[in-house]
Amino acid sequence: MKITVLARACDLSEVAAYCDFARRGHLVHVIYNSGWQPDGAFDDVSVTSEVFDVKHRFDFSAVRSLSARFRKDPPDLIYAPNNRTLAVALMATRSLATKVVGYRGTVGHIRHYDPASLVTYLHPRLAGIVCLSKAVEEYLVNMRIKAKMLTAYKGFDVEWYKSDIAADLSEFEFPENAFIIGFTGNIRPVKGIDMLLKALVQLPSNSKIRVLLVGEVRCKRVKRMLRNPIYSARVHLAGFRSDACQLMGGCNAFVMPSINREGLCRAVVEAMAQSVPPIVSDAGGMPELVEASVSGVVVPPSDPEALSKALYDMEQDADGCRRMGEAAELRIKKHFTIARTTDCMEELFRSVVDE
Repeated sequence: MKITVLARACDLSEVAAYCDFARRGHLVHVIYNSGWQPDGAFDDVSVTSEVFDVKHRFDFSAVRSLSARFRKDPPDLIYAPNNRTLAVALMATRSLATKVVGYRGTVGHIRHYDPASLVTYLHPRLAGIVCLSKAVEEYLVNMRIKAKMLTAYKGFDVEWYKSDIAADLSEFEFPENAFIIGFTGNIRPVKGIDMLLKALVQLPSNSKIRVLLVGEVRCKRVKRMLRNPIYSARVHLAGFRSDACQLMGGCNAFVMPSINREGLCRAVVEAMAQSVPPIVSDAGGMPELVEASVSGVVVPPSDPEALSKALYDMEQDADGCRRMGEAAELRIKKHFTIARTTDCMEELFRSVVDE
């Protein structure tokens, strides 16, 4: 197949998948915005790439330019893994046989009378959607979306997240023998950090649990709670850190207490890849990522009591914690591979091109 990727930027998993497509004999051309630099990511394979800025969903200048290009040299398929590039790709191909496939990584935010949704996921010419998780695919089906859908978990290499330098958490001055639980991400209401804070105050008095929150606090409720020593006594705020992934590797466990809308949380993957056992809520695609009581712990969302128990149980069972961490890394190695990602995407791409 001749595949054009119209993206704003590419993460490690996406770069690896596009390279794998090229190794399988497909012609892959990646178009990306000037804000992202590939830094030689495509040098070792026959993926071609170029800079082309798509400013927003209704960038008609980009539509005209791409339309002229695609009429002259049409690809079999355009993969647009971003909302703005998806809208532009659909407009640029309206008179062509080229198929357009989008990507969806979260649950929610699609509305049948919302112009942003009508020009992307509800567009009648959208041929397919790559779904990050089964939860996302189920959501799209329930929204009565007509495009073909297939879940393709992103693939990872655990070596991406490992460092030769051991994580140093001494700057946070945790108490001696503290059991450190990490979290990384922008702290928005959907992340459920308020539930985590409520869970911490329910811990037994003998618990030495401390929480390292890495990320910008964007939730007003959490900001208010953290001003109260009742909640903040066990919490260390690190703010935004470029070494967030490495810091998580130095924690005893990881927590992601999201309320809803998670697709397949990368922060959880980063922890699991470093043998750090996760405690996650049963929200979105997280139960697809973490096997309950095997490679981590899964608790109901918005349930501080259940979360508190899970935190304390993990602290008290050092051997079980270690086993879960090892199983977590093994799960990423075995079940979330680049080859599996490409297999699923290739299946969807062929089905829409062959229609």
